[in-house]
Amino acid sequence: MSIMNKISVVGAALAMMVASAASAQDNKFFAGPTVGAGFAGGPTLGLNGGYEFHKYGRLEATYDHMFMTSSWNMDTLGMNLIGQIPTGTFVTPYALVGMGYQWQNGINQGNWTVGGGVRAEVTKNFDIDLRYRYIQGMWNQTNNNFVGIGTNFKF
Repeated sequence: MSIMNKISVVGAALAMMVASAASAQDNKFFAGPTVGAGFAGGPTLGLNGGYEFHKYGRLEATYDHMFMTSSWNMDTLGMNLIGQIPTGTFVTPYALVGMGYQWQNGINQGNWTVGGGVRAEVTKNFDIDLRYRYIQGMWNQTNNNFVGIGTNFKF
């Protein structure tokens, strides 16, 4: 599956989430793009979307394409559980754990993720998200560290 097909599938899934939540006025759903870099390689581009089910918890789906080198790239699709600490300010720190799947130059395998970050609420409908993630392959034991920044549009 090409990178454009993968992005189209994830984009369609996020669009369905937006459409299903159009009547919700509590801004519990979120979606947005991310950019970043892996410690062992080049830039990353991604999409995420999810739902804040409690003031202390969120569930998100992510897709990332990592441009590691000219001959080595990695795609990941994951589901993360996020524990967040409301601070009473516009800043919310959080930790995340997750599982997913990765495609890496012919090596397809499950993976797990741990990480953390901080989200800053710019407006009621818009956040900026700075995060770190460690992604570990389950079978081939490939791993990488990623730092990224993203935006979340809340609806």
